[in-house]
Amino acid sequence: MSTPRRPPRRRLGAAAQNSTAWIAARAKNTLRRPLFITTVSVLTFIVSLMALVVVPRQARKAAVAMRPAAALRPDTEPTFAALRQAEREVAAAESTLARTRTELAQLVAATAAVAPTDTALGGGHLSAGVRGQRDSLAEHVALLGRLIARSE
Repeated sequence: MSTPRRPPRRRLGAAAQNSTAWIAARAKNTLRRPLFITTVSVLTFIVSLMALVVVPRQARKAAVAMRPAAALRPDTEPTFAALRQAEREVAAAESTLARTRTELAQLVAATAAVAPTDTALGGGHLSAGVRGQRDSLAEHVALLGRLIARSE
């Protein structure tokens, strides 16, 4: 039995060899200049430190300088107190309105439930015309009662 052959090694192309050689040359150049690399690294660190520490401090100082003094800013507490008071007054008015509507509906219902009599206040009899007016008024009162009940 024969041993299996290895696949042939692939050689790098001319472009890859050139890039490899270029990188190797750059690495040799950096090893020859450690002081230069150290200087560039320290300068880069200092610049990044300034960007992260000094610049935000200056921005904060500028923001403080632009901010108006506390005396110049309006106080919002009286506005909020007035708003809360107005809300309480609206709630009280709505409660009163609902109670009044209920009382009015009860009054209209009680008035409509009373059977009309054929006598006047003095005890005299009502004429046919007055009775007709009274009946039409009773119908209007009943209609108003139904409309009020429906609107609630």
